[in-house]
Amino acid sequence: MLTRMASFSETPAQGSWLRGSADRAVRDERPVASVVELAAASVGMEREACLSVVKAMEASGVRWAWQLQQLQPHHWVGYRASPGLETGVRHELQHPSQTGSADGKAELYQGGAAAERLRRFLLLPGPDGQEPGRLNDPGAPLLTLLTVPPADRQKLMLTLCELLALVNGLMLPVPLQLMRQHGYKTSESWVSLPSVEDWFDMLLMLNFINLAICIIGASLSAVFVSITGFNASIGYYDGILTVMGLVFNVTIFNVILFMNPLVFWHLFNIAGSPYPMLSMVLFCVLFNNRFVTLTWKFHIQGMALESYHLPDYIHGFTRLMAPNLWKELNAEAFEPGARRRAAELRAMMGIDEESAPIAMQTDGTTARDSKALSA
Repeated sequence: MLTRMASFSETPAQGSWLRGSADRAVRDERPVASVVELAAASVGMEREACLSVVKAMEASGVRWAWQLQQLQPHHWVGYRASPGLETGVRHELQHPSQTGSADGKAELYQGGAAAERLRRFLLLPGPDGQEPGRLNDPGAPLLTLLTVPPADRQKLMLTLCELLALVNGLMLPVPLQLMRQHGYKTSESWVSLPSVEDWFDMLLMLNFINLAICIIGASLSAVFVSITGFNASIGYYDGILTVMGLVFNVTIFNVILFMNPLVFWHLFNIAGSPYPMLSMVLFCVLFNNRFVTLTWKFHIQGMALESYHLPDYIHGFTRLMAPNLWKELNAEAFEPGARRRAAELRAMMGIDEESAPIAMQTDGTTARDSKALSA
């Protein structure tokens, strides 16, 4: 339902109070720097040659492409823009080129700390050429969402929230079903030692609380994104992905560390003969090994970059569940595929190592650009 709301919110609002006005719905929201850069490239100018013009525009409060459409000839003279650059900008405003790539590159310039995280995720070099290194982030599988065009992020984020809420909701009755509903023994004093059943119920309740928190967190995040997430900045989605990364990992570890052991414990307690249960445990171990092996083979081939940025303890834990992939589940083995995957994502965003910002500051400018502007 929330995905449908997102689709509705993206419909151009021709005079609708939901979006303000038709002019706002269609106005060009690209940053000035990206438009001027594209215009300079179209007339054969070097990128560094237009940095002073961009600096003068931003100093006068002109920061967005829709503002460029209102500039008069005397403004361009004041910015010391050449006639070639001026005509190139006007043509770019009338006939936008590489909109998606320009938006992706421009976000890296203006994203601040969020863009710095994305830079490291995409394996772009640092300010002095050093390698970015791994993020060691348990939520790395979700960071690919930051590389898609801004207009598509809302739908994808809502889908992620809905799926996580659905998966946790389907598991919610399990701990309640396993919990004792009768036969409680009243504690005689505060110094009474807990029984095995007490520990069992406590872990089941912890499992239930984790599931409930994940459902509430994912649902509330979906509500916020559906209301405020349309065409939001990279910093907005970087923040919400931190929350969803926590929900994602709690969901996985809740199943592995709580639900599976508690289900086997329950079967062990109620079994009259241990042999059927041991047969079932053996089957589950073999099936889980096959399932984890196939899943991580897909990760190695299709998600090498996301897997490369995962912490070592996740790689090690996965090796225990799929010993036949022992040599393939480590950062060194992931690195070649990660670099290929990063190059694909950078190409999709229109970013390369030569033209991309290489070190973001809190004001959203790059160290390289700041040095050039101050020269």
